[in-house]
Amino acid sequence: MNNETKPKKPVLKPLPVECSYQNRSFLGEYPCQKSFEIKYNRGYGGYVKRNIWGYWTEKKEDNNQYICNTCLLKMYEEDKYFFWENVSNTKKRKILFTYVNNGSLLLKKKTIYLISAIIATVAIGGMVYLALA
Repeated sequence: MNNETKPKKPVLKPLPVECSYQNRSFLGEYPCQKSFEIKYNRGYGGYVKRNIWGYWTEKKEDNNQYICNTCLLKMYEEDKYFFWENVSNTKKRKILFTYVNNGSLLLKKKTIYLISAIIATVAIGGMVYLALA
């Protein structure tokens, strides 16, 4: 029998990055620039690809651009034309759809609806009360 142990994969620290997504609204474009960390996946042996914009677009020039979970969700929900234009791979589109619907992103559509259903304002006698369930 061979009693040698396999060397463990090193655990790297989370990668600190800034979101480079340009939010688009009726007020114009403005950069998010939110600072966040990309976690290291020890089983995969690399950093999580979900927040790397080049993973979605499959363009090498986008590999050093990052997108936070909030902007990824916002782009998927509100800026669909930009999303469909840049993410041409149907498998990647389905992956993001799964992330949105199973809760892998910090915020998801169902959570937002649930919070708005839980927080209700009730006007009684000219006063507004915030009801939290």
